[in-house]
Amino acid sequence: MASNSRRAKLADEIVELQNLQMKSIAAATFGGWTHEQVAVHDKRAERLRLLIRELEGLDQTSDS
Repeated sequence: MASNSRRAKLADEIVELQNLQMKSIAAATFGGWTHEQVAVHDKRAERLRLLIRELEGLDQTSDS
């Protein structure tokens, strides 16, 4: 049960971060990014990578 709750929280955060990334990319298309915006985008990308990895680990555990 706890893994289902964690899975849901991970999925929610992943969706939220993906939406922010898409908005960021759309804004950059028309105006470019500042150095700070690049750093924020990169930090979100790294967080996404970690969350997806954790979610995959939960999925592998539940398959066993």
